[in-house]
Amino acid sequence: MTGKIRFIEVYEMNRWLLPYLLASALVLTGCGTPVNPEIKDVSSVNKARIPKDANAIALNHSPTDSADVLVEQMRGISMQLPGGPNRPTLESRRRDRIYEGFKGFGTKSVPPLASALADPSVEMRRNAALVLTFLNAPWGMKPRVDTTEAIPALIQAMGDSDPKVRAWAAHAIASMGASGAPAVPALIKLLADPHEGPRNNSAMALREIGALAEPALPALRKNLQDPKENPRRFARSAITAIEAAVKRAEPPKKNTQQSHREQQVTAARTRMTLAPHV
Repeated sequence: MTGKIRFIEVYEMNRWLLPYLLASALVLTGCGTPVNPEIKDVSSVNKARIPKDANAIALNHSPTDSADVLVEQMRGISMQLPGGPNRPTLESRRRDRIYEGFKGFGTKSVPPLASALADPSVEMRRNAALVLTFLNAPWGMKPRVDTTEAIPALIQAMGDSDPKVRAWAAHAIASMGASGAPAVPALIKLLADPHEGPRNNSAMALREIGALAEPALPALRKNLQDPKENPRRFARSAITAIEAAVKRAEPPKKNTQQSHREQQVTAARTRMTLAPHV
């Protein structure tokens, strides 16, 4: 029974290996020969499965190739994390394994994920934005991964035809904090998006960017009149945070005005200095 479950799991996670897996099963039961005549040892085919962690992946592939492989493993599933505790499923275990793999490869994961933001599949574009958010988010797995290399691709994704891609691309920028400042013009434009999600997430990203998002204040103030409650709330939070950050960034002002008493002391000292000495 355990063997059947394992076979199903491998099938779900590695459909491209199906011909070899079927060939292995036939040979092991004495009912057939390998599909590829160059394969002499069927046991080597059985070992061709997705490793359970990033270290195991790194043993079989170069870092860049492995990250590309992980990107392809996102096809057919959603990388959106559940909102609460859920019973583990084959898909959730597959998703967790992919997240762990990306985290293990660190910044090597960023270029293929950035490329996936332009994938023809909307599900892949959504997944790429979600993973880029997770890698650099303060609430994600430690250590955080620097995803700023993906900023140009995320800016492009904020113009995607799918509202979830636009919203999650802005969320990925939010996870970068002040480093996401190059995306401020695109985020300002996204504040006027017809969908609520992109408006919310763009305001959130601007809030996290801080003082460097000061040019967005007029657009954020306009969103205080949004017909939806959440965009108004996000805009208000962003305005408060940005104004506070701008104030902190200002150099302290020097007090150039002396009190009347200080002026009297200064004048007296000047007279004593200029008075003739006897």
